[in-house]
Amino acid sequence: MDNRETLRMDELKLTLQHMGYVSHPVSEADLVRLEGALGVRLPFEYREFLHHIGYNAGPHTMWSLDRILAELGCAKEGQESLPEESASLSDLRMLLEASESLEDLREILGADDVEEFQKVLSEYKRQHPYPPLPSRPFQFTRAQAEEYNRSVPEESNRPWLFGLYPADGSITMADSSEVYFYVLAVTGDATGSVWEVDGEFLTSWRPARRPPGVLPGWSHGTNPLPALSATPTFLEWYGSWIEQYLVDLCADPGGYLTLGLRYQHMGEYAASVENWDKAIQRTPGNSLAYYYRGLALQGLQQMAEAAADFKRCLARNPDPWTRARAEEQLGRLGRM
Repeated sequence: MDNRETLRMDELKLTLQHMGYVSHPVSEADLVRLEGALGVRLPFEYREFLHHIGYNAGPHTMWSLDRILAELGCAKEGQESLPEESASLSDLRMLLEASESLEDLREILGADDVEEFQKVLSEYKRQHPYPPLPSRPFQFTRAQAEEYNRSVPEESNRPWLFGLYPADGSITMADSSEVYFYVLAVTGDATGSVWEVDGEFLTSWRPARRPPGVLPGWSHGTNPLPALSATPTFLEWYGSWIEQYLVDLCADPGGYLTLGLRYQHMGEYAASVENWDKAIQRTPGNSLAYYYRGLALQGLQQMAEAAADFKRCLARNPDPWTRARAEEQLGRLGRM
């Protein structure tokens, strides 16, 4: 690595330290073992990131080396045979066997009928047998990513590109509570680019968008930053998370949103509610603050107050991510 790249990683490590993250670099020996198991060399930026910083800091949950191997079904040292299908692919195959699920997927994928969709799926599975191998060609090209970004607005959630997950020519490196999986292409002309997979419909792919910063669902509705390129590299994608995180902090006077979420994760719901109260006083139109205060109130077993907050959230025109979850929480409370 030349001096410019060394400086870039040092600056990134320093920024993460200011954000409260501690680096745990991956040794060269472990990286070599990972590449040997995958049968392919990791893209340069991701490899240098793991070697100098590690996988403990980042948007959502960055995957460990063991988890990367487990999802792909790679044999570990001393393991004679490959395990059966990974959970995500097994679940998808079960889903596709149910006619009602096929009907749902048909609508989402835009196929004219179920029979056509089944033909497409059968052909895809014939070309991409399990287990997926990182050394095989990646299923998408830069041209497809560029065409997708030209035809689909940044704020749109549909349509996505069709492909099975996990897939050849790629590794999963992060997930957002399995709402999205973040995948790195390791072969083909899109090598080094980051992609998103819809965690609910594991056939839906698109080039990665900017990850949320401090709070999911809040970042993109406030202080929007420019869209990423058609095929964002690992450092472009990762750096965009840091940019959004820092912008979010600047838009969080007093740090009440950040503190509210931190106390919530610690199970200290009373302290969490206090900070959401202060955040709402400063920004009464912030729908996400009502949503998270509702969650904290549920933790305090104040169900009626929680339901009222979810309704206040919905009344403030929340983004689709927040709206779906507020409606889900209201539905659960209604069934109690």
